[in-house]
This record gives sequence, structure tokens and C-alpha cells, in this order.
Amino acid sequence: MYVYNHQRDPHYVKKLNAALSIENLLKTAVPLTKPKIVDSNGVKKTYDKCLKIDFSGISALLLHDTATLPSSDQKELSKVQDNFAKIFEETKKINEKGVFLSLRFLLVYPYCSHAQSRIQAEFSKHRATISEPEYIRNWAFVEPVTETTFNNSSFLQTQNNLLSFLCDKVHNYDYFNSSLNRLIVRFVPMAINQSALCINNEIFCVPYLLAKLKRVNHRLVSCAPIVQITKDEHKENFDAYIDHFRYLWELPQTIDSSDAIEIDKQTSDFIRIKLPYEISYKNKAKRIHEKLKMQESYDEVIENHHILQWERSVKYLLKNHCPKIPKKAPDFENIFLACSWDRDVETANGQIVLPVLSGL
Repeated sequence: MYVYNHQRDPHYVKKLNAALSIENLLKTAVPLTKPKIVDSNGVKKTYDKCLKIDFSGISALLLHDTATLPSSDQKELSKVQDNFAKIFEETKKINEKGVFLSLRFLLVYPYCSHAQSRIQAEFSKHRATISEPEYIRNWAFVEPVTETTFNNSSFLQTQNNLLSFLCDKVHNYDYFNSSLNRLIVRFVPMAINQSALCINNEIFCVPYLLAKLKRVNHRLVSCAPIVQITKDEHKENFDAYIDHFRYLWELPQTIDSSDAIEIDKQTSDFIRIKLPYEISYKNKAKRIHEKLKMQESYDEVIENHHILQWERSVKYLLKNHCPKIPKKAPDFENIFLACSWDRDVETANGQIVLPVLSGL
């Protein structure tokens, strides 16, 4: 187990570059207990290893968008992005060696309460920061998330950039999402608590902080230490992280990308992430249904009923995780009370008598 200072640590960048090189990816590809046999134009080919990359978090910034990081780090950090892009370019050559690709991205759904809390921390000026720890809040509330702060947040912008990048790669390299290579994106509407990148049998994980350098900044800092875990040396820890990913990946309320994002039908370009009320889960339900059809106990009438019931229930679960973008809390409230009484009964022992008010 090894600890790096942060994501711009030169030692970490060097290690990540090495881990993402085609040579290393092929060398460390995960052997399969049951080889995958694919029939292509009447020719069967066997694949006995999988090049596996799993990411869970917000946007996997280092893999696609190093331009947003400090310019002094650009030269080395850009190599990480180049190495990741090369995986798509070299996929056919990788397949020729009996290795197929499995790339999975589990992203925090930006409309969930966890994401809104991070966006709120990004924009808030009513808070102490690293350079201004003496700030005293007094009666000040943290500013609520608005449509403007939400749309301008680094959370949403970097995630949109990742989705645009992935849509572009899938469109340009049509051998992805075939019967062999897979690139799958899902959204989880709850806290992941950390970013984790699994490359074959190595995991790099870092906790998410709500720390900010200055109150005027609109971006949280990336200063948390990164822990490297290898399966060979720390199997128990490695297996725990794999199970953590698997649990979130398979949750009922986790959203398939086909239900969550809008794509231009003509260009296949990414357009936007759908709002919670637009999520139907119909494509996910269809995917589950297709798997059920392969079971001997499959009953079409019963399963069609289960689909409708499941879709209603899972949309309710999503709603619980995704509060509406809140409105600003009022500074004060005016309350008006009205009552009436008989003018003929004005006093009792010199005091005005009011009737008992009900319903308050």
C-alpha cells in the first residue's frame, strides 16, 4: 500500500502514466476463469483476458480534462490523458492479443442531495476556508444552490466534459459496445464519498473533501492523499473496494446512461443529463427483463407485472434522493391573524373578551 500527496504529486502522475500504458495494461490484464468466445462473420475467436478499468466518482478529471488543472502541471498530466485516449485507438490491436476491454464509469448523479451539497460548498462565501480559517458565521446560512450556481458548477461542467469525451470515443470507435468490448456509464444518486480508479488489479482511491482555498473561489481543492492498493499485496482491502463498487453499480436506483443522458440522434454527441422527473428507468427495466427471459422459470405475464411495479417503486426511490433545487429561505415571515367577536359583549372585569381561536 502506497500513499501519494495529491493528484498532482509527480510520483502519482508517473505511476498513473505507467499503469495506463498499453504495455502494462496487457501485462496485467485480468485472466478469465471462463474464456469469452465471440463469433465474428462465422469465425469464432477466444478471449481469455480482460483489460479492466472501473471508475467511481464525479468526473475522472485526470483521464480526459487536464486543461482545467494548473498550467505548471500540464506537461506531465497531459501524458495521462494521452495514454487513456490511446486505449481507444489501440483497441483492435489489444483484441488481436486475445484481450477484450471493459470500461465502466459510475458517476454521482448531479441532481442528488450529495451532489448539491458539494456544489453548495463550492460556491459558498459564508464559510471558513484554508486561507481564512478565522471566519465567524454568526447567523449566516450557507447560500442555497440555485439554477445558476448549479449550471456553472465545476461539478457539472467537468462531468459534462467527461460524457462528451466518452460519447466522442464510442462514436469514433464503433467496435465499442459490440458483443466484445464494453464502455458502460451509470449514475448513482447517493454519496460515493470518494473517487476510485481501478486499473486491472490496482486501485487508486482518494476521499472527496469539501475544503476550499479562499471564500471567493468557486472550486473545491484536490489536496486529499491518494492511496494505492494492489490485489496481490492487500487482497482484503482490494476486495472490499471491489464490493463497494459492485454494490453501488447494481443498486436499483442507479441509472443506466441510456435513461439518464440525452444524445443527439444524428451526431451521437452528448447534449445533457436528464432531470430526475425525466428519468423513466425503462431501458434499465428492459435490460433486466432480457436477462430474466433466459431463466427456465420465466413467466411473461408475471414479469410484465413486475416491470410496471418496479418502475414505479424505483422512481419513488430516486425522488427521495433528489430534492428540488431549493429556493432561498425567507429572512422573515409575516403572519396575519383574524378573528371576530360580538360587539355587544365588549368587556369582562374591564377587559376585552375574545372568543377561543381554534385551528392554531
